[in-house]
Amino acid sequence: MQDLENVEFGASLKKQEFLLKEKCVHLNHGSYGTVPRRVYEYRLTILKEQEENPDFWYRKIIQKYWNDSKAALCKFVNVKHTDCMVFVENATTGTSAVLKSLKFLKGDIILGTNLTYQGVKNLVQYVGETREGVESRFLEITLPIKTKDDIINLYRDYLKNNKNVKIAVIDYITSPSAILMPVKEIIEVCRQHGVLTLIDGAHSPGQIELNLDELGADFFVGNLHKWLFAPRGCAILYVAKQHTDKIHVLNSSWHLYEGLNAEFINNGTRDHTPFFCAQASLNFFESIGGFEKVYGYNKKLIREGSDYLMKLWGTD
Repeated sequence: MQDLENVEFGASLKKQEFLLKEKCVHLNHGSYGTVPRRVYEYRLTILKEQEENPDFWYRKIIQKYWNDSKAALCKFVNVKHTDCMVFVENATTGTSAVLKSLKFLKGDIILGTNLTYQGVKNLVQYVGETREGVESRFLEITLPIKTKDDIINLYRDYLKNNKNVKIAVIDYITSPSAILMPVKEIIEVCRQHGVLTLIDGAHSPGQIELNLDELGADFFVGNLHKWLFAPRGCAILYVAKQHTDKIHVLNSSWHLYEGLNAEFINNGTRDHTPFFCAQASLNFFESIGGFEKVYGYNKKLIREGSDYLMKLWGTD
């Protein structure tokens, strides 16, 4: 395959590296993303290897693929202890595993916002409805937001006056409103009030340089199939070390209570190959220029697009 070091972004890269039809202008990476040819073909080689000896592959091979892929991802998102991170199919699955694993007391509150992704909002409401005495509440963030202090102070004031918040579910980048939340500051406010934090970073990997150990969240979920070129059905769940014995996979199976990694890798027969393409996806991302080049190009596109639409619509 062609070297990617000096690749030109745009139509030529689409034709060279992706399987999209010529007339398909795929704008919705925020939902499904696209997979480069070389990542797609790598996945096919893993699938072929699996089919050549399924029993041996599932019993003996997947652990090495899992460990190698996870080690690469931990380095990318700055997680020192690899046992603190596992693969899940998507951010919602990871969020569900956390909220359905935690033990709640009567009067506890799960806190989201009016900007929480609707699928996660439904999950928060469901857990509140099915745990006796537990409430789901949502902070009202008013638009437009003038400064990040508006949001930070909203959390500070709410937690000061509501002592029973057990966990706050916080978007890193809101969807579809695309607001970059001041998560590090919110996490600190929550910590001061003894509140757990679950960061919904569905759109973060590939858009934001992450340092999860430094971020300080109790839990973090993020998709790799949106902005990081992994096959769909590839995401990460990070659990701070002090909580790893509290979180369990949704479909409990053979390795219940044997640890985070054992539970999440061995939870029934399924297709692990999207997870095992994570390193190939990272290699592609870095090969085309990494954050600096991708972010710079996207920022230029956004400015050009917004200028065009403002002129077309007669607005600012």
